[in-house]
Amino acid sequence: MKRNHWLIAAAYLLAGAAALTAALLTETKLDGIFFGLAGAGLGPGLVLLGQCFYRRKPERAQAYEEEQELQRIDREDEFKEMLRGKAARQLCSFHLLVTVLAMVVFTILGSFELVEGSRTVVLYLGGYLALQLVAATVVYDRLLKKYTE
Repeated sequence: MKRNHWLIAAAYLLAGAAALTAALLTETKLDGIFFGLAGAGLGPGLVLLGQCFYRRKPERAQAYEEEQELQRIDREDEFKEMLRGKAARQLCSFHLLVTVLAMVVFTILGSFELVEGSRTVVLYLGGYLALQLVAATVVYDRLLKKYTE
């Protein structure tokens, strides 16, 4: 079992414990969020910790090594790598489309005065759309630079 798995489990558990402590020790409107974050940290942390202990036993070590080898082969498969790239591009386009459609819907709802503050929402979504486009360009340029030099 890699040390990284233990560290990730510990980080999840610590984050969940910190959020649970904040939720239990404070009386604010944010308690619901703190309890949600506590569950989001403690749940996966306990599952990862359980997997670490389960796979640690010697009789399961061989099966775990085989599973790791199959995952490594699967990650390095060129066809699947190409499919992951296409899926990422299509999902990025889909997210951009959903953001633009949400902007149109909030603009229409605001023009009919059905939603108050629609201008703020549209401006926020426009900023989010610009951030997505800039981030996609920056990531692409960095990857291109990394793999062509």
